Amino acid sequence: TTVPTAPTPQLIDGENCCLVPVGDVGILKTAVQTLSNDADLCKKLGQGAAQLAKQFSWGKIAEETAVFYQSLM
Repeated sequence: TTVPTAPTPQLIDGENCCLVPVGDVGILKTAVQTLSNDADLCKKLGQGAAQLAKQFSWGKIAEETAVFYQSLM
């Protein structure tokens, strides 16, 4: 994925994603080549992404939104 414009500390390059700068075709090409040739890295990123996805479930987002609105009251 591209490097997010907003801080997203949950995204950890090489642990649960592969981050590339926006618009840098050369780095994107290298990343795709690396991933296509490294099954172990793909497995590691897949496992990390599966864990990360739990933090972005609709239930988790709703819970955090409710906590945020409660803090405003």
